[in-house]
Parts: sequence; structure tokens; C-alpha cells
Amino acid sequence: MVGFYLGGHVGYGRGSGRNTLYDPAADPRPGAAGSAFGSLLGGLQSGYNDLLASRLLVGIEADISFPNYLDDGIVASRSTASGAVTEKLDLISTVRGRAGYASDHWLLYATAGLAWSQARFLEDAGSASSEDKVLRWRSGWALGAGAELAIAPGWTARLEYLYDQLGKAGGTFASGTAYQSTAVGIGSLRLGLIGSSTGRLRI
Repeated sequence: MVGFYLGGHVGYGRGSGRNTLYDPAADPRPGAAGSAFGSLLGGLQSGYNDLLASRLLVGIEADISFPNYLDDGIVASRSTASGAVTEKLDLISTVRGRAGYASDHWLLYATAGLAWSQARFLEDAGSASSEDKVLRWRSGWALGAGAELAIAPGWTARLEYLYDQLGKAGGTFASGTAYQSTAVGIGSLRLGLIGSSTGRLRI
């Protein structure tokens, strides 16, 4: 698509993370651990493309994905002396540059930029009234590649792989338990549908 565009995507992401838990009721020493997770995801994207005479397409895109829209979005769960601490992802968003080669019918591109997410940390001490919650924003970077194919006038279908690397986030609960997510990396394969009234990728 050349010009402004808007679309949606669905897909699946697999990732891994590292975290540190400090539970003063059980052990005065922080304990580090790793985790693996997977989740369905869905979201929206919007951007702007320009096509040069050489057929090089350059553009910028912003997107937002919700990893837990059909799942619970759990990244990690750690047991404490009185309950458990759970780390979740509420959303992931990126702003990325794109560059690739375009014809009238298809586009191959690479993309890279900034990423951020909202992390949710929950401590459950065993009763519904005792759950404590900490929300944090975390930043990082994104890198990927994809292809688009014109399927109707003004419409393209997209297949994209995107890797998001997110930095540290954490907090201390009212109980004194402290949790820090030191790093999270997520690779996702996404199918998208893009629409634009000014698109020059066409069938």
C-alpha cells in the first residue's frame, strides 16, 4: 500500500523470560528463574508508505497487539511462602520503520523500531480478597520481516514475523515480596488484512 493505511492482525507468539523473586518470608536471598510461554494475539496497525521510482518502498507503522485476548497472557508464575506471584502481558505496541521492494501485486519488506508493553504483576496470598497488583510500562525494540499480496482493489493480505525484546520491569508488593522481570523476548507470526483508499498495490 502507498499512502495511509489501516488494518488488523491475528497470530500466535512464543517467548521466554527471566525473572528474580525476593520472598523475605521464605528466603532472604533473591531467586532467579526462567520461563517459556505462548499466546494467541490480535490487534491493529496503521501507517504510511511512499514508493520511490526504483520500486523501493519506505514507510512507518505503529501497531498494538493484545497477547491475552483468547488466553490469559501469563509470562511466568512463581510460588511464594504464602501464595504465588504471576507475571502477565496486557499489551505490546511498536513504532517501526519499513523498507522493501514493491510491485503492483506484492511487497517484500524488513522492519525495525521501538517496542513497549504494559506488564501486570499479581501476588495471590490464597484468598480472593488478598490479591495485590502492580502495573508497569517497559520498553525495548522490535525487528522483523514480511510480505504483502494484493487481493482486491485497495486491499492487501500480509504475513509477518516480528520479534520483540522487552527490558526490565517489576515492583514490591504490600507483603514485602519483590519481583523483577529482567527480560522478555517474544517472536510472533501474524496474518493481517490492510485497507487503503489510495493503495497502489493492486490486482
